[in-house]
Formats: sequence, C-alpha cells, structure tokens
Amino acid sequence: MKRKGISPLIAAVLLIAFTMAVASIFAQWAPQLMEDAQGDTTERANEIQDCSDRTLEVDADLDNAQATITQTGGTEPIGNLTATFYYDDGSSPTQKTTRINDSSRGVTSLTINNPSTLREIQVQPTECQGAPAASWEPE
Repeated sequence: MKRKGISPLIAAVLLIAFTMAVASIFAQWAPQLMEDAQGDTTERANEIQDCSDRTLEVDADLDNAQATITQTGGTEPIGNLTATFYYDDGSSPTQKTTRINDSSRGVTSLTINNPSTLREIQVQPTECQGAPAASWEPE
C-alpha cells in the first residue's frame, strides 16, 4: 500500500507562510507592549528616585514614653510609616503605624508601651518604597 503525503516543497512553503503570519501579528502587538512596559518602568524609577530624597530621623523621650519621627529630607510628605519597637524583656516586638502628611508638617509621635525596657525603634516607610529606613537605640 502506497502512502501519499504532501511534498516537502509544499510543507516548507506552508511552514514559512504560517511563520510569517504569526510574525506579522506579533510585530503589530509587540511595540505597544514594549512602550507600555517602558513607560511603567520609567514612572516607577522616577517615583523611587523621588522617595530616596525623603529621609527620616527617630528620637525617643523615654521619660515621657514618646517616640518622635521627623521627616528631614524631601519636599513631599513620606506618607505611611511602620514603627517597630524592640524590648529587652523578651516580649514580642510591637508595631505601630502612623502617617506623615502635609498637615503634620513632617513630624509625628507615637507612644512607647514600655520605655524602661526599650532596646530599639525601627521605622520603615510603607508607601514611599525608595525612602531609607531609620532607627533609634538608647545611648
């Protein structure tokens, strides 16, 4: 029994035609995809650069059980912050959130739960991801 199939020449022509059809579809779609990705990346890089100028200082008044967080750099407010309090008494670290916005004039305060055993305060910006973290330890 003789089997019939398509000739290698016709198979090659069909393969090339199919490849060209897929390439033409991709050629119309890819530039827009690249522009979108490039635009998003550029915007994100600019946002991180803007945030990297915003710096924080942390100070603690153990007598009054208050931690003061001050934004010392940047012109725009840094936004939401998470402060983590570490204690020497073996208790779990506690986290508190606060916000530095236009109305706070770059300063915010938090109450320290147990100032006598406070070992360290770490403050991390949560909205402004390029901004550096800050910390405080007793002298």
